Amino acid sequence: MPTLLDEDRFRGRACYGTGPEGEESFEIQALMTNTELVTGNMYTLEEMQVLRDESRAKSVVAKVTKLPTPTLHTLTINVSGQGNTEPIPGTYTYDESTQVTIVASPAYGYMFDRWEGDASGTSTSVTIEMDSDRSITACFETADGNGYTRECEGPDEYSVGQTAQRTNASGLKAHGQFGCESSDPWTARAGYVEYNIPELCSDCPIYLVLRYSKSSPSIAPIMIHLDDETQPRAVFTPNNQENWNEFTETEMIDLGQIDAGAHTIKFVTDGQQYGVADLDKFTLYYFSE
Repeated sequence: MPTLLDEDRFRGRACYGTGPEGEESFEIQALMTNTELVTGNMYTLEEMQVLRDESRAKSVVAKVTKLPTPTLHTLTINVSGQGNTEPIPGTYTYDESTQVTIVASPAYGYMFDRWEGDASGTSTSVTIEMDSDRSITACFETADGNGYTRECEGPDEYSVGQTAQRTNASGLKAHGQFGCESSDPWTARAGYVEYNIPELCSDCPIYLVLRYSKSSPSIAPIMIHLDDETQPRAVFTPNNQENWNEFTETEMIDLGQIDAGAHTIKFVTDGQQYGVADLDKFTLYYFSE
């Protein structure tokens, strides 16, 4: 008597095998609604023969081979200090040889210091190959450094936005309509806003905290550039506060190393209707290694 296999593994009315399901290779016979035999994740199709062609159905015999059980490994992500990771801290399971990238983000008042465990280095991003069980820790240290703060209204250069009155903004003003036209119907407009910053340090890491408001869908990111660099140092998408007068701050955004001398920081957007954000002020934190 043929063994009835799991019907949801195949497309058709019924599937019968000539041997036990546990065998590595066996034949099945199925009455199909078309010529495609779907074998799911556990079996791979080796060959198929159409035995009878009826008006709306086909009877086939097919040989299938059971696939090997995948090797799985666990990745445990921990945090030391105040900060977060993406994926968030926890334990995850991956197929063997999977490449997993983990990104660390310091909390306000902290800076990313290093990776420990099965990862090393000081870059906020690390990639792990899952060839065995892995455990890593993102280590954050208290930010012992200085900060430079500048109001966003009155930029040194800009191509989109204008000064807007906001009672909850620092100084009661912000650089408003960033990412849209300055009048109704507030259509999307790409552009940038740029600020000169004095010399902060020489070859040291810097982090950005931006205060902003937003009352539009969170769909358009802001790209952050230093000087004339074509590639952004960071990209983030503002969260919708549902009120242009409700301000919030980003977590510390890692901008990497900065050289000696004066610089510029530029916020760039592709724009969206009603604006991407109202920019209130930003602080650049810098630290000696």
